Amino acid sequence: MSVSDLVAVSGWPVPFTEAVVESSTRVTCRFVLVDDSRSMAKLDGTRTTRDAYTGSVRYTTATRSTAGNVVASSDETHGPPVFPSPPRRFEECSRWDEAVSTAGMIATVSDASDTPAEIRLLTAGKGGAQPQPHQQPASRAVGLGKDGGASLSAVMALLDIEPFSAKTPICRHIREVADQIRRLTVTAGKVAILVLLVDGAATDGDPADALRPLEGLPVQVVVRVYTEERDVHDYWHRVSSHVDLDVHILVTALTEARGAA
Repeated sequence: MSVSDLVAVSGWPVPFTEAVVESSTRVTCRFVLVDDSRSMAKLDGTRTTRDAYTGSVRYTTATRSTAGNVVASSDETHGPPVFPSPPRRFEECSRWDEAVSTAGMIATVSDASDTPAEIRLLTAGKGGAQPQPHQQPASRAVGLGKDGGASLSAVMALLDIEPFSAKTPICRHIREVADQIRRLTVTAGKVAILVLLVDGAATDGDPADALRPLEGLPVQVVVRVYTEERDVHDYWHRVSSHVDLDVHILVTALTEARGAA
């Protein structure tokens, strides 16, 4: 499926569809780091839904009590999309479900546009089983050529786990990705994209130190934060302020739609 075909059937909001088309011509590769720590299992996620009658896109945020009951909700409606698509229904979700949706969306765009992308879990594991100390964090690549959807299916299989880790080794992965980006030959006018899907701070150092080797390179960093906790937002804004890089901090589904393509 081409990028134009994907956009036509996606039902994504207008800002996102515009970003998808634009990014397909300027992005040389993407690296996506997915936080699979246990806090990502919290049920305070946001998921886009489609109004069955108007076709508009609604961003619904559910706030839950400690017992898991919805105690408040809010929504913003934006519509209709550029192209018609089947209605979607709202489903309450965890932070992890929301992050998996984002990672899957990025992988789908990369696969359709033949843009290489690597999706990484910060810690490895299957079905909640604790990984061994020697086990390497899992990753899968898409966008390396037409393969009948095999690589995209492998990415979704990678993400089909339950988050369980007490660690968030973000810095290690940033350093590894930075090494890869430094070895790339990026065509003039194009950029590499590093996406962090997280809900907290790194447990292995200061991300600003890990990001600093990317300064001066054609790189854009996107941090999608899956929590409303102000201290976490402040943490990532502090990281952004300490590096000379193009860093975007996204904290809602709407800003994600505008900036994560």
